[in-house]
Amino acid sequence: MPDDVEELYSLCPVCGRVYHDQTAREKGEAPVVKTVDVKSGPVAEALRIHWDIEG
Repeated sequence: MPDDVEELYSLCPVCGRVYHDQTAREKGEAPVVKTVDVKSGPVAEALRIHWDIEG
């Protein structure tokens, strides 16, 4: 975890829920901060590229 970054988030690539990383690490769970579309659009394209998935 970089020391110079205050706000890091984790994204569930299946459901698109975004969690505050530090809260999840400290408590083992965290409230959903935001939900993004992981089926289409720029996030979906980035996930396909990252995981080398055929689109």
